[in-house]
Amino acid sequence: MSNPEPFIVTPKDHKPFHVVGETIAVLADTKRTGSIEVFLQEGPEGAGPPPHVHAWAEAYYVLEGAIDVLIDDRLQVVRQGEFVFILAALPTHSA
Repeated sequence: MSNPEPFIVTPKDHKPFHVVGETIAVLADTKRTGSIEVFLQEGPEGAGPPPHVHAWAEAYYVLEGAIDVLIDDRLQVVRQGEFVFILAALPTHSA
């Protein structure tokens, strides 16, 4: 989509799927935004992907609880109300 339009996503629009113990809903994809993707992820303690690398940057905002995030070689706890930004090509993991 070359000219994205404003939009609102309501809870009834979420189509969750399950990956590595987490429930993930795509709230916005690049087809609608033209550039970014936004996901809602939920899961029990310890859920999440193994360490991996992306060609794009990632960002997390924690709504509830806390997550362990591996950024390069450093494990960081990100708590409720906190935001983390991870550069592209850095090894990452969240649980």
